[in-house]
Amino acid sequence: MHLKRCYPCRNQVAPGFSAEDPEDLPASRGGILPRAVLRTDRLFLTLHLTMKRYSLLFTLWIAAIPAVAVALDVRAYIEEADKLIVLGQLGLARAYLEPALIAPELHESERSRAYYIRGYSFADERLYVSARLDYNRALEFNPDNPGALVALGDLQRSGLGIEPNPEYALKLYEKSAKLGYTLGKVATGRAYLLGEGATRDVQVARRWLAEAASSGDANAMMHLGASFRLQDSPDADPQEAKAWYLKAAESGAAEAWLAVGFMHANGELGDRNLREALTWYRRAADLGLAAGQTLVGHAYLQGQGVSRNVAAATDWFEKAAAQGDSDAQVAVGFLFEAGEGKPADLEMALKWYRRAALAGNPEGMSRYASLMGGRSDPLSQREAVIWFRKLAAKNKDRANSAAWLLATSTHPDIRDGQEAVRLALVASDGNQKAAVMDTLAAAWAEAGDFNKAVEIQKQALALPDGQDPRHRPKMEQRLESYEKGRPWRE
Repeated sequence: MHLKRCYPCRNQVAPGFSAEDPEDLPASRGGILPRAVLRTDRLFLTLHLTMKRYSLLFTLWIAAIPAVAVALDVRAYIEEADKLIVLGQLGLARAYLEPALIAPELHESERSRAYYIRGYSFADERLYVSARLDYNRALEFNPDNPGALVALGDLQRSGLGIEPNPEYALKLYEKSAKLGYTLGKVATGRAYLLGEGATRDVQVARRWLAEAASSGDANAMMHLGASFRLQDSPDADPQEAKAWYLKAAESGAAEAWLAVGFMHANGELGDRNLREALTWYRRAADLGLAAGQTLVGHAYLQGQGVSRNVAAATDWFEKAAAQGDSDAQVAVGFLFEAGEGKPADLEMALKWYRRAALAGNPEGMSRYASLMGGRSDPLSQREAVIWFRKLAAKNKDRANSAAWLLATSTHPDIRDGQEAVRLALVASDGNQKAAVMDTLAAAWAEAGDFNKAVEIQKQALALPDGQDPRHRPKMEQRLESYEKGRPWRE
């Protein structure tokens, strides 16, 4: 979506006027008083200060002078707000929009646009509830605002600020698409391609995407390329997919180079060719795409398609991490943790893992929580539990680690048997691995049900992976502890 911006907030000095020159001060109601009026105003102010007993008279006299102010064009405020959003000055942009939201002279479609722009500013700051409210207001004033339809659809599809509703999202996208809005066509095509909100229909998806692509939309071209890579599509055509990716790249989508690289790496364009894949990754990386830089870094670190070169890998990872790429931040953390290319430094590893974790990267969250959980102090372990719980909300397999800490920590204020059981049951649902059952047994023991703990631990030992000599001795020690009515501490 292309947005513009506008000019100063009503509490600021207007452009071209100096706060030091009283003749250049903005009028209190938004207009600029003519200089003649300002000079008269200053004269009366002087008289007022020297003749206080006539202050009321002079005040009334001043009020009687017509203040011929220049009318404020609230439409200009909307345009200035649009420009400010592009510059990232979101709060200031919203201040400019305030007069427009209540100005009676605006047409309903103009007010709708003002609400839409403000909603966009909220969404850009991840204030999704506020964004949703403004998008809804925009559609109240103009039900055919195509940008607001797509923006609200995105929130509905992703469950941001509202419960996920892909079916309703698709309805919003389709309405926008039928209004001729390119982004609406792309969103509709993507939904049908992925089967979000409706049964997947590749032909319908391609129809909408082709319309958007004809307008030069690179994202539509990317999705069209993906439509010809579907493994279960009767007309899958890798060469056609590549052709669309190349068109997308020519239209400015650096991600298209990565897509072609993935096709070579996966053997979709003949034999699997990691060297050729790296060539395409490198094109994206050289254009400054962080994801491409991260992939090139991994290629050098693992020696895939090129000789292993940790120094080169480090350089590429650091470039991508500086752009905020969370995968690259995890990689830099790993280099510090493993002592690859730089001295081992767990504190630096934690720093980088935490950055990735705060960005929502599951691997960063897992590595950060694991290192914190391995420390003996209660503050670190409590931090680990917090992150493991966040992971559990995304992936039930991660619940196992949180349950283990809650069941076995040496710190009483960390342990929580009932919560450990709850998380361990989540992790073990459909996952009968020895390590998971081992955690469930420890959780039952911490909760005080040693009979259940013994039963579950015996099940864990009977599983194929329970025979692993690296882990079985410890598991047997835990069984013995439970049989004696003692929970496990670690």
